[in-house]
Amino acid sequence: MQKIQDFLYLMNLNYDIPDELILNVYSEILNIKDKKKSNIFLSTLFTYLILKKKSGSLITKLLKESFKKDNFIPFKETININKDYPIISLSGSGKKGIKTINISTTSAIVATSLGANIIKPCSIATSSMSGSYDFLETIGINTSLSIEKTKKLLESTGFGIFPIEKILPKFDFVYGDVFYAPNILSYGLAALICPIKPDIVLYGLATKDLEIVGEVLKNFGVNKYRIVSSNFNKIYYMDELNIFGPSYILDSTNNAFNSYSFSELLNLPKYFPKDIKQSNNKLENIKIALKVLKDKDDSAYTDIVSLNAGNILQLSGIVKSIEEGYKVAKNKIKTGKCIEHLENIIILSNGNISKFKKILED
Repeated sequence: MQKIQDFLYLMNLNYDIPDELILNVYSEILNIKDKKKSNIFLSTLFTYLILKKKSGSLITKLLKESFKKDNFIPFKETININKDYPIISLSGSGKKGIKTINISTTSAIVATSLGANIIKPCSIATSSMSGSYDFLETIGINTSLSIEKTKKLLESTGFGIFPIEKILPKFDFVYGDVFYAPNILSYGLAALICPIKPDIVLYGLATKDLEIVGEVLKNFGVNKYRIVSSNFNKIYYMDELNIFGPSYILDSTNNAFNSYSFSELLNLPKYFPKDIKQSNNKLENIKIALKVLKDKDDSAYTDIVSLNAGNILQLSGIVKSIEEGYKVAKNKIKTGKCIEHLENIIILSNGNISKFKKILED
């Protein structure tokens, strides 16, 4: 606890605290057994860092310290399957300022029905009604598959998942349920919690500074990536592309991110954040996403899912542009085949298909 005390006093004096002390403090916090006490120290440290020390090199060191807690090595497992398109690891920082349905998960299901290959690290919701894990577990997908069985599911359906909390249980004991807005580890944590090495990392960031994520990913040996973000009123950020404000894309081939207005590019109706808001409870939130996949929705929900599916399709090389991908994804939804594809994923994961059908019938 001595390092933590040193840090607190230096922080009160507004000192520029050296990285070595910060890492020592973080290591001490990760070993505190009292959850309430670790929450206080962790939130204090991370608030200081988000305001004073948003450095890619320091974040890299903090992430490596985090992974040591569970002896986890990102992208350790290789996969060799016969696929026409690259394997994309799709994840987001979460904790976004605009609370929505499960956009990235729903988009991934649409994109994989069109030939894309997605590995999705997923997590339990903290600040939103339902996280990607909540969505997938509730509809009956088996979330306890081994790495080898996940590889087989990926090969047969183009879709595989890894629950973050099960990969890093010791770290999650300290980190979980603490933050309700992006923090210093949001600049890469979820992007790296994947045991299988993908061809491309697609990461959504619910804040600015996309370049920092790029630096962190390069430090972990990721050579090909795309980082996306979007906002509304320059305050509330999302970790997906949006349909009512500016969206940002940073590719590993660029030195700076590009800004897009997809509402204009796609000639969409004038939407607002309220048009894609989450429901008041987890199950209703999930039902909205399933309604999109069943082609029973004609609203902003379908447009934002199609846009983000289009992003995956363009990154996969299936289409030439995100705009084309949006149209292809929307047309696929209209066929009703996306919900059939999801049902197939549940069955081949050895999941609970009756659970899924009950939700569809309600």
